[in-house]
Amino acid sequence: MNARLRIGSIALAVAVAVAAGWALRGAAPDRAPPGYAPDSGRMGFAGTPSCSARACHGGIEPLKDEIAQRNEYTHTLLYDKHARAYQVLGQDRGKRMAENLGIKDAREDERCLACHTVPQFAPEKAPKEVVALRSDGVGCEACHGPARGPKPWLTDHTVPGKWREKLSPSEKAEYGFTDLSNLRVQAEVCAGCHVGAPLDDTKGLPTRDVHHDLMAAGHPRLNFELSIFRANMPPHWNEALKNKKRDPGAYEAKVWAIGRVASAKTSLELLRYRGEQALKAKETMRWPEFAEYSCFACHGDLDQQWKSRQQKNHRPVGSLPYDPWYGTLLPELSEALGGPPPSDEMAKSYEALAKAMAQPFPRVQTVKSEAGNLVDRHKDWLDKLATTKYDSAQLLKSIASSVKGVPPTWEQATQLAYAVAALKRGDILAYQQKVQKDPGAKKPADLEALEDLLKALAFPHGSESPSGVDGPLPAQADVQKKFRALLDALGK
Repeated sequence: MNARLRIGSIALAVAVAVAAGWALRGAAPDRAPPGYAPDSGRMGFAGTPSCSARACHGGIEPLKDEIAQRNEYTHTLLYDKHARAYQVLGQDRGKRMAENLGIKDAREDERCLACHTVPQFAPEKAPKEVVALRSDGVGCEACHGPARGPKPWLTDHTVPGKWREKLSPSEKAEYGFTDLSNLRVQAEVCAGCHVGAPLDDTKGLPTRDVHHDLMAAGHPRLNFELSIFRANMPPHWNEALKNKKRDPGAYEAKVWAIGRVASAKTSLELLRYRGEQALKAKETMRWPEFAEYSCFACHGDLDQQWKSRQQKNHRPVGSLPYDPWYGTLLPELSEALGGPPPSDEMAKSYEALAKAMAQPFPRVQTVKSEAGNLVDRHKDWLDKLATTKYDSAQLLKSIASSVKGVPPTWEQATQLAYAVAALKRGDILAYQQKVQKDPGAKKPADLEALEDLLKALAFPHGSESPSGVDGPLPAQADVQKKFRALLDALGK
């Protein structure tokens, strides 16, 4: 039995019972009945239970020799946080946030539901048929697309020899199916909630925006990085079979590069949208939006050296620094891959945006213009990254050699550590396989140094900020030492 499915008999029995019950609610038929039409009340959505039949995706153990392992529903129900996204709104933290925000129930508030269930189910005026499906959390169709649209793929994707073998991604898109094998599409779908996104009436998507008010009420800050999220979230697909058909190192390099650029593009689109809304509703929208800035500009501890620190990047003294999380390493990535866009132009564009955001009262039009310019650059860049050939070792060497000393902030240092983790994925997998054969195998020095740095940068247990490293990193002796140790190990 797969290690992830070695669960207690009670938990397994409960899961099977729930899956069976939900299967009866909406299992996919073998063929569409005559005169089949989508249920307009459900907006083309079948609901997660429609995937839960034992012969579909509700199996107990995975099929080892197929990409679709037929246990995806069961696996997600047991191990994936997306399945519990709605329930957490009714738990202690959700209740406290609701109280802080002055709302009755977070499970009924569109701002919360926009990402804690299928986004299209969030609006207050959503049909009652989809309101009933909210409790399934971020269900299958939140990522894979509505399965009972004008051309329902719920039934067609089960027909042997038709769906996977004969239909192109564009043909599948006509069904409303989201092709998550396309890494750009996958990254943008994930970023829609894990970064945030503007209102999109054409797709029925509400605004998804964890702004400063929500964070002040108790919501964690969103620091999304695709490759790390994929590594931490148990896959419900046959990763071993996929790796046989690709170079894991090169593939993870592609995941990292596309994820970085797509996430940055999404954050810029959200910034531009926030500016547009501020212009439309001057009396009700705060501008600038504090979520765009580094949290530690205001919330960091004042250590003994704060009076003598030298201002960086020509930013006005006392001004707020634009959050470097999404823009970090993008010029270096452009340089390593030979553009476009040119690395120097990318760096200048981000500097111009940071300068505009650092003004006491940032001019909305200037910010919108700078953000829009970068959005266009990122869109073109993503088109190129999809067809780029990746050499993870060469890419890592190029990026590591561009680093001059310890980065000034936790965000920048963490992004570099994440980049190393993604680009070393092939070596990490090789070491893990070696340990299975020889439990006493020594870990390579670069992987040891990477692990030490990640531990130093990680949030302490029970904390939601990197306590102890909230000042400039050069002032943190332990982090600085481990950062240099990683660079030395990579150099060797």
